[in-house]
Amino acid sequence: MERGDLSLSAPAQSPTDCAAPPPSPDIPALCSAVRRGDESAVRSLHALYHNRLSRYALVITRGNEAIASDAVQNTFLKALRSLRPLPDEPALWAWLARACRSSASDESRRSRRYSAFLSRLASLFSPPDPNPPEDSESIWHAALQLALANLPDSDRALLDDRYTHRHSLASIATATGSSERAIEGRLARLRHHLRQSILRNLASRPHEP
Repeated sequence: MERGDLSLSAPAQSPTDCAAPPPSPDIPALCSAVRRGDESAVRSLHALYHNRLSRYALVITRGNEAIASDAVQNTFLKALRSLRPLPDEPALWAWLARACRSSASDESRRSRRYSAFLSRLASLFSPPDPNPPEDSESIWHAALQLALANLPDSDRALLDDRYTHRHSLASIATATGSSERAIEGRLARLRHHLRQSILRNLASRPHEP
């Protein structure tokens, strides 16, 4: 055999050897690091499970992208607060899936609870009817419009972003330089303030004889 043929005698490397999967992460260590707030561990958890959780959330919310997105974000936030060391990957996925289902259920209930409020709020940003009938619906709209008019511009803009344009908590937090938890708390306070203002406005209307 000539010298030039020596390379042919070496065994060829199989595709399996070239594409060997990376080693599985140390799940107990990853969970502990996430709970400690280790940024590298949090990024690893997000990279490992974000896409899978997003697909799962879309299934359990029947394609509701807004609720699914919020559920996934809340799942990772819950992991920072509550994740305990788990023995292996199936246990970690089961924990994340359970947290995602719980968050999606909470978001769905919250959405149903405020569905009437949100639709009325969105209608305020449409051209008003020049001659609205004086019925219970128009009275409610007038009370809501008055309550909104008394809010600062920044609060009205926040309500518009979240409930009219359906921006996610994450995108609003990024745009305002705040945290998702702070935005969620601010929205809860605004909803409570609007409800109280509407009730006062309705109570102050003169009753028909």
